[in-house]
Amino acid sequence: MIPMKLSEVLTALQEPDANDCLKIEWDKAMRAMPSSIPSFLLPGEFKTSREWAGFGPELDALLESGAARIRENPALMCLTWYYHWRTFDCADESLIDAPALEKCLGEWAGLPFLLIALSWIPKLRAYHRILGVPENVTRETGLQVSSYCSNYQRSHGGHYGIMTRQMRWLRNYVGKNLYFRIGRMEYWFKEFDGELEVYRHIENSKVVALMAGGLAFGADGFRDVSKGTDPGAWTSTLEKTDREARGHPVLPAGKVSLQPATLPLAEWKCVLKKGDGILDMHIPAGGNMTLEKCGDSMRRAVEFFRQYFPDKKPSAFLCKSWMFSPCLEEILPPSANLVKYMRELYLYPNEGVDRTLWFVFLQNQFDPATAPRETSLQRAVYDYVTSGHLWRTGNMFFLTDDLPHFGTGFYRGNFPAGLV
Repeated sequence: MIPMKLSEVLTALQEPDANDCLKIEWDKAMRAMPSSIPSFLLPGEFKTSREWAGFGPELDALLESGAARIRENPALMCLTWYYHWRTFDCADESLIDAPALEKCLGEWAGLPFLLIALSWIPKLRAYHRILGVPENVTRETGLQVSSYCSNYQRSHGGHYGIMTRQMRWLRNYVGKNLYFRIGRMEYWFKEFDGELEVYRHIENSKVVALMAGGLAFGADGFRDVSKGTDPGAWTSTLEKTDREARGHPVLPAGKVSLQPATLPLAEWKCVLKKGDGILDMHIPAGGNMTLEKCGDSMRRAVEFFRQYFPDKKPSAFLCKSWMFSPCLEEILPPSANLVKYMRELYLYPNEGVDRTLWFVFLQNQFDPATAPRETSLQRAVYDYVTSGHLWRTGNMFFLTDDLPHFGTGFYRGNFPAGLV
């Protein structure tokens, strides 16, 4: 492999306008480029990796053809190496966009990035061997590559590839992190950031969350995004003494009350606070989020950490996602799997607005003129947003001790009457 200047590569690939997104660390990547063909471009590796990533043997011929075209094109080889190095080895963690590559590769334009993503599989397998986790968990975690590929296919006419904005996330599964897919969901052991505190009644086990202090809210009980123009804006407070905790309670459906509540500590115990261990839950693409599959995944995750990492004792599951937007219960029917799942969780507001529409429409910037409306979810979100409504992201938690109650609507059905 012979390093090339960025300008030479872009000229050869007919991508002269891509300079800005590639110039970061280009020279350093070229200095790190090996003299021989990287193993991820050789069939012996990528055929094994595609199987661990959830693809069938029908993909082999396409991968072989794509890898051969890369190996035979010095400019494409340099570009592919650059993205591999930026994804896994570069200290700069900024998002990197990719030139279309359609002029030189046509419908195969996404294959270099799929091959790069597959090169994560050997790294994942090696890391999991060190951790001593079972092979089935490694295989489930490896499915993230096919999950990412499904996103690419949805937005590129069924062709294979990976969006470069998603590849960077693959670094999070290795290194020093404990991050695994177990069943339908993924779980990353972390410390809670403390945006709220959660209390359980000592006698009846009811649960109340109080928002942390110093957060801006609008009159509607959601995180304020008006930048001071909402006349009803207010700021949360949370005060604690040896006897009581006083703050703004969160209703389990996701809004925060303007009226503070007082919890006597002789009756209420704090069960989730800043610094506690939690399982940061992520939801791979793929649908089929039935209550049975979601509940099974959560129960398996607790058992998995209890068996393989007994020193890690997660108090709760947490997730920040477009999937827990309070808007979804307005636009989807009660029978929708996602709505059923949301009603099992304790929702609370996120300050994010609009940006996670990417996961619905797979557009870097939502464009009503071109946004796809192929699914019922896309149509419902499209109608909601284009009608002038503000789209919000959302958060959720679910205490691990409450798993026996999963499926009963425990948090909404047992919220203390008269508290707000």
